[in-house]
Amino acid sequence: MFEPQYFLHIANIVLVIAYSVKDIMWLRIFALSASLIGLPYYYFQTTVLWEPIGWSAVFMTINGYHVCRLWLERRSVNLTPDEARLYDLTFFPLARRRFRDLARLGYWDDLKAGDVLIRLDRPAEHVAVPLSESIDLKVGERILGRFAAGAIVGAGAFFDPHRMQFEAVASEPCRVLRVPIDAIRRHAERDDQLARTLERIARDDLARKLEQVIGLAATLSNESATASR
Repeated sequence: MFEPQYFLHIANIVLVIAYSVKDIMWLRIFALSASLIGLPYYYFQTTVLWEPIGWSAVFMTINGYHVCRLWLERRSVNLTPDEARLYDLTFFPLARRRFRDLARLGYWDDLKAGDVLIRLDRPAEHVAVPLSESIDLKVGERILGRFAAGAIVGAGAFFDPHRMQFEAVASEPCRVLRVPIDAIRRHAERDDQLARTLERIARDDLARKLEQVIGLAATLSNESATASR
């Protein structure tokens, strides 16, 4: 006859396996299985042990919830071709599902040449990410440079919400993803990991722009020195 204590032994063996795996989802699956296998041991005692059965049910509910959540998070995510391009260019530190949710806080905008994304001396309300190198950085009538494809236009507003000191103008027809800054902040407040990753992406983006500015300044300095000679 299969004695009740065998269920307890098998449950503990499964629990040892649970603590041996590295993947958190498998850990919870094995822990859930161990709680389920151990139930007959408590039930087939001379007096049914309802307290351990109740606690096992609590542990099974908690692990079952997290197994479902992890499974939903790990399902394959289908991005549109435009979303996939921006993800590969800039947002690859994010999980694809998080990026999709972030992108769908905003909207795609097809710009014409001359359309203004950011106006001088006005707070930026959106960040915009172009699919192509087609957004000029201007101060007055002078063009200082051009944003690269995938650059976050208005990223500085994450750190300084005051009026912008430049304009961003489309030099040719292009497609950009525009996301309200307030919507990004509200979304990030509910997810600390998302907030940290977005801050990292924004800082990396600003660092790349700084390198571009330094390179442009060096080029202009050399051209000026050559012209003076």
